[in-house]
Amino acid sequence: MTDTGNWFPGHMAKALRQLKSDLGQIHGVVEVLDARAPQATRNPQLEQLFPDIPHIMALCKADLADNKRLNQAVDILKKEGKVPIPITNKKGLKGLKPLFDICQNECIVQKKLEGFVYTQKVVIVGIPNVGKSSIINAIRGGQAARTGNKPGVTRHLKWIDVAKNLAFCDSPGILWPKITTDEQRYQLAALNCIKEERMPRHELAGFILEFLQNNYPDALQKRYNLSDPRLEVTDLFNDIGKERGFYLQGETLDEQRLYTHIITDFQSGAFGKISF
Repeated sequence: MTDTGNWFPGHMAKALRQLKSDLGQIHGVVEVLDARAPQATRNPQLEQLFPDIPHIMALCKADLADNKRLNQAVDILKKEGKVPIPITNKKGLKGLKPLFDICQNECIVQKKLEGFVYTQKVVIVGIPNVGKSSIINAIRGGQAARTGNKPGVTRHLKWIDVAKNLAFCDSPGILWPKITTDEQRYQLAALNCIKEERMPRHELAGFILEFLQNNYPDALQKRYNLSDPRLEVTDLFNDIGKERGFYLQGETLDEQRLYTHIITDFQSGAFGKISF
């Protein structure tokens, strides 16, 4: 078993302190989740941090998720009293209008004084690399926030006015101080939500193959033209390496190239619509 350890870099702790100090100025929170793993990408600390204001759940990358499992996740969130909104990332974000409307209708400024125009302030939060900055950019219509396929790109709180009475804040990805289970840790690494160098690549690639074996064997077989997707992981590594031609010299398997290939395939959606 691999150590689940502490994954709480300094900029995350700083962002958490900033959010706590700004609580009186925040009227709503949008928590961004990866639609392929809504529970694994959900930060339990945010429930405690924002207990008394509207909590909206944006399920990004819905176009990469298993439709059946995504619908089940949406139903679970609704039963909890949350407002889940699936958002697709293919060819531009889709699903933002419902998010925008809900923020305006639900995130109400309390204690208004007559004659003053008040701004509804909504903070967008979530763990790294689930789509926070992409949502901010799409709402504003430009590169308002840095984006990239690496966790931890956004480092500072930044308020952005998107209407005369509505402002959004993109915050750094905030992980909870300690991930307590290997299963969740592997899922977060597979989705690129924790830095890849923190996870041995052979372990992560093996986890991905086992998950696909148990849940999406047809997709695994089709992607790598396998004769039998039910083989032991070591044998699968050899078969995939052979099918892809990943060799150094002679019959020596280029293991690192193979592991990277499997991980990249998973993160890019090469196996089709899948969900944890």
